[in-house]
Amino acid sequence: TDMPLGALSMSAYLKKHVSVETRLLDFNVVLNKVDDFPCESFADFFRAVLSRREWKDYDPTIIGISALFTPSYHNLIDIGQCSREIFPRAVIIAGGGVPNNLFQEIFRDSTLFDALCYGEGEKPLLALVQANEKPQHLEENPSWITPAKARAGQSFQHDFIENLDEIPFYDYSLLATDDYGLNPALTAYAGVNEKTHNFHVMTSRGC
Repeated sequence: TDMPLGALSMSAYLKKHVSVETRLLDFNVVLNKVDDFPCESFADFFRAVLSRREWKDYDPTIIGISALFTPSYHNLIDIGQCSREIFPRAVIIAGGGVPNNLFQEIFRDSTLFDALCYGEGEKPLLALVQANEKPQHLEENPSWITPAKARAGQSFQHDFIENLDEIPFYDYSLLATDDYGLNPALTAYAGVNEKTHNFHVMTSRGC
Protein backbone atom coordinates (compact mmCIF):
# COMPACT_ATOMS: atom_id res chain seq x y z
CA THR A 1 0.00 0.00 0.00
CA ASP A 2 1.51 3.28 -1.15
CA MET A 3 0.52 6.62 0.26
CA PRO A 4 -1.92 8.35 -2.12
CA LEU A 5 0.40 11.27 -2.81
CA GLY A 6 -1.84 12.73 -5.51
CA ALA A 7 -4.68 13.17 -3.05
CA LEU A 8 -2.31 14.59 -0.43
CA SER A 9 -0.99 17.08 -2.98
CA MET A 10 -4.45 18.23 -4.04
CA SER A 11 -5.57 18.65 -0.44
CA ALA A 12 -2.52 20.78 0.36
CA TYR A 13 -3.07 22.89 -2.76
CA LEU A 14 -6.73 23.48 -1.92
CA LYS A 15 -5.98 24.49 1.66
CA LYS A 16 -3.38 26.97 0.44
CA HIS A 17 -6.01 28.89 -1.52
CA VAL A 18 -9.39 28.35 0.18
CA SER A 19 -10.85 27.45 3.54
CA VAL A 20 -11.95 23.86 3.01
CA GLU A 21 -12.17 20.61 4.93
CA THR A 22 -10.83 17.49 3.25
CA ARG A 23 -10.90 13.85 4.32
CA LEU A 24 -9.33 10.73 2.90
CA LEU A 25 -10.75 7.22 2.75
CA ASP A 26 -8.17 4.76 1.43
CA PHE A 27 -9.87 1.44 0.76
CA ASN A 28 -6.47 -0.25 0.35
CA VAL A 29 -5.76 0.47 4.02
CA VAL A 30 -9.26 -0.51 5.13
CA LEU A 31 -9.00 -3.86 3.32
CA ASN A 32 -5.56 -4.58 4.74
CA LYS A 33 -6.91 -4.15 8.26
CA VAL A 34 -9.81 -6.60 8.07
CA ASP A 35 -9.26 -10.16 9.28
CA ASP A 36 -11.94 -11.62 7.04
CA PHE A 37 -14.21 -10.48 4.23
CA PRO A 38 -17.85 -10.93 5.28
CA CYS A 39 -19.34 -9.25 2.21
CA GLU A 40 -20.45 -10.99 -0.97
CA SER A 41 -18.75 -8.42 -3.21
CA PHE A 42 -16.47 -5.40 -3.12
CA ALA A 43 -19.50 -3.23 -3.87
CA ASP A 44 -21.18 -4.47 -0.68
CA PHE A 45 -17.97 -3.76 1.22
CA PHE A 46 -17.69 -0.22 -0.15
CA ARG A 47 -21.35 0.40 0.70
CA ALA A 48 -20.89 -0.85 4.26
CA VAL A 49 -17.86 1.36 4.87
CA LEU A 50 -19.41 4.49 3.35
CA SER A 51 -22.57 3.92 5.41
CA ARG A 52 -20.67 4.22 8.67
CA ARG A 53 -21.72 7.17 10.79
CA GLU A 54 -18.34 8.92 10.42
CA TRP A 55 -18.94 9.27 6.68
CA LYS A 56 -22.72 9.70 6.52
CA ASP A 57 -22.62 12.50 9.09
CA TYR A 58 -19.78 14.16 7.17
CA ASP A 59 -22.06 14.65 4.15
CA PRO A 60 -19.38 15.78 1.64
CA THR A 61 -20.05 18.39 -1.02
CA ILE A 62 -17.59 16.87 -3.49
CA ILE A 63 -16.43 13.25 -3.63
CA GLY A 64 -13.28 12.61 -5.62
CA ILE A 65 -12.27 9.04 -6.49
CA SER A 66 -8.74 8.20 -7.62
CA ALA A 67 -8.09 5.25 -9.92
CA LEU A 68 -4.56 4.92 -11.27
CA PHE A 69 -4.45 1.50 -12.95
CA THR A 70 -6.90 -0.53 -15.04
CA PRO A 71 -7.33 -3.39 -12.48
CA SER A 72 -9.22 -0.85 -10.37
CA TYR A 73 -11.73 -0.08 -13.15
CA HIS A 74 -14.65 -2.02 -11.69
CA ASN A 75 -13.86 -0.78 -8.19
CA LEU A 76 -14.05 2.78 -9.49
CA ILE A 77 -17.52 2.10 -10.90
CA ASP A 78 -18.66 0.39 -7.68
CA ILE A 79 -17.40 3.16 -5.41
CA GLY A 80 -19.12 5.71 -7.63
CA GLN A 81 -22.38 3.75 -7.42
CA CYS A 82 -22.22 3.47 -3.63
CA SER A 83 -21.30 7.14 -3.27
CA ARG A 84 -24.27 8.19 -5.40
CA GLU A 85 -26.63 6.05 -3.32
CA ILE A 86 -25.40 7.31 0.05
CA PHE A 87 -24.57 10.92 -0.88
CA PRO A 88 -27.12 11.85 -3.57
CA ARG A 89 -26.43 15.60 -3.28
CA ALA A 90 -22.65 15.35 -3.73
CA VAL A 91 -20.76 16.21 -6.89
CA ILE A 92 -18.96 12.97 -7.78
CA ILE A 93 -15.76 13.21 -9.77
CA ALA A 94 -12.83 10.94 -10.54
CA GLY A 95 -9.25 11.30 -11.68
CA GLY A 96 -6.09 9.34 -12.38
CA GLY A 97 -4.89 7.13 -15.19
CA VAL A 98 -8.13 5.18 -15.57
CA PRO A 99 -10.50 8.17 -16.07
CA ASN A 100 -7.97 9.88 -18.35
CA ASN A 101 -7.71 6.94 -20.71
CA LEU A 102 -11.06 5.19 -20.35
CA PHE A 103 -13.56 8.01 -19.98
CA GLN A 104 -15.69 6.77 -22.88
CA GLU A 105 -15.93 3.33 -21.28
CA ILE A 106 -16.70 4.80 -17.85
CA PHE A 107 -19.58 6.88 -19.22
CA ARG A 108 -20.78 3.84 -21.17
CA ASP A 109 -20.85 1.66 -18.06
CA SER A 110 -21.99 4.25 -15.53
CA THR A 111 -24.18 7.33 -15.26
CA LEU A 112 -22.93 8.16 -11.76
CA PHE A 113 -20.05 10.54 -12.39
CA ASP A 114 -20.62 14.24 -12.85
CA ALA A 115 -17.18 14.66 -14.41
CA LEU A 116 -13.73 13.14 -14.82
CA CYS A 117 -10.55 15.19 -14.50
CA TYR A 118 -8.24 15.43 -17.50
CA GLY A 119 -4.61 15.52 -16.39
CA GLU A 120 -3.36 17.06 -13.15
CA GLY A 121 -6.05 17.69 -10.59
CA GLU A 122 -4.87 20.56 -8.39
CA LYS A 123 -5.91 23.56 -10.47
CA PRO A 124 -9.13 22.05 -11.91
CA LEU A 125 -10.23 20.92 -8.45
CA LEU A 126 -9.54 24.33 -6.92
CA ALA A 127 -11.57 26.01 -9.67
CA LEU A 128 -14.43 23.57 -9.05
CA VAL A 129 -14.40 24.22 -5.30
CA GLN A 130 -14.48 27.97 -5.93
CA ALA A 131 -17.29 27.79 -8.52
CA ASN A 132 -20.74 28.86 -7.37
CA GLU A 133 -22.52 26.85 -10.07
CA LYS A 134 -20.59 23.60 -10.09
CA PRO A 135 -22.53 21.73 -12.81
CA GLN A 136 -22.17 24.71 -15.15
CA HIS A 137 -18.49 25.04 -14.32
CA LEU A 138 -17.85 21.39 -15.15
CA GLU A 139 -19.39 21.90 -18.58
CA GLU A 140 -17.41 25.08 -19.27
CA ASN A 141 -13.97 24.17 -17.91
CA PRO A 142 -11.89 22.33 -20.55
CA SER A 143 -10.06 20.23 -17.91
CA TRP A 144 -13.26 18.41 -16.93
CA ILE A 145 -14.69 15.59 -19.01
CA THR A 146 -18.47 15.37 -18.69
CA PRO A 147 -20.83 12.89 -20.36
CA ALA A 148 -22.22 15.62 -22.60
CA LYS A 149 -18.79 16.79 -23.74
CA ALA A 150 -17.63 13.22 -24.32
CA ARG A 151 -20.70 12.51 -26.47
CA ALA A 152 -20.05 15.67 -28.48
CA GLY A 153 -16.46 14.63 -29.14
CA GLN A 154 -14.99 17.72 -27.52
CA SER A 155 -11.27 17.93 -26.83
CA PHE A 156 -9.91 18.51 -23.35
CA GLN A 157 -6.98 20.47 -21.97
CA HIS A 158 -4.39 19.85 -19.29
CA ASP A 159 -4.04 22.59 -16.70
CA PHE A 160 -0.47 22.02 -15.56
CA ILE A 161 1.25 23.51 -12.55
CA GLU A 162 4.47 24.64 -14.21
CA ASN A 163 6.23 25.64 -10.99
CA LEU A 164 5.98 22.73 -8.56
CA ASP A 165 6.96 25.05 -5.70
CA GLU A 166 3.40 26.35 -5.91
CA ILE A 167 2.32 23.09 -4.24
CA PRO A 168 2.77 23.14 -0.46
CA PHE A 169 4.18 20.23 1.49
CA TYR A 170 1.88 17.22 1.13
CA ASP A 171 -1.08 17.14 3.50
CA TYR A 172 0.01 14.09 5.50
CA SER A 173 -2.51 15.05 8.19
CA LEU A 174 -5.14 13.20 6.13
CA LEU A 175 -3.72 9.80 6.97
CA ALA A 176 -2.07 7.72 9.66
CA THR A 177 1.45 7.11 8.40
CA ASP A 178 1.72 3.80 10.27
CA ASP A 179 -1.01 2.40 8.00
CA TYR A 180 1.44 2.53 5.12
CA GLY A 181 4.04 0.22 6.59
CA LEU A 182 2.01 -2.65 5.13
CA ASN A 183 3.53 -2.41 1.66
CA PRO A 184 5.19 -5.85 1.27
CA ALA A 185 7.97 -4.65 -1.04
CA LEU A 186 8.94 -1.71 1.14
CA THR A 187 8.60 -3.72 4.35
CA ALA A 188 10.98 -6.38 3.03
CA TYR A 189 13.45 -3.75 1.90
CA ALA A 190 13.39 -1.99 5.28
CA GLY A 191 13.88 -5.32 7.02
CA VAL A 192 17.37 -5.62 5.56
CA ASN A 193 18.63 -3.14 8.13
CA GLU A 194 16.04 -4.13 10.77
CA LYS A 195 14.04 -0.97 10.19
CA THR A 196 10.33 -1.04 10.90
CA HIS A 197 9.04 2.31 9.62
CA ASN A 198 8.56 3.35 6.00
CA PHE A 199 7.66 6.71 4.54
CA HIS A 200 6.71 7.57 0.97
CA VAL A 201 8.07 10.57 -0.92
CA MET A 202 7.93 11.59 -4.56
CA THR A 203 10.52 13.64 -6.39
CA SER A 204 8.71 14.02 -9.71
CA ARG A 205 5.22 14.23 -11.19
CA GLY A 206 3.59 11.17 -12.71
CA CYS A 207 5.30 7.88 -13.49
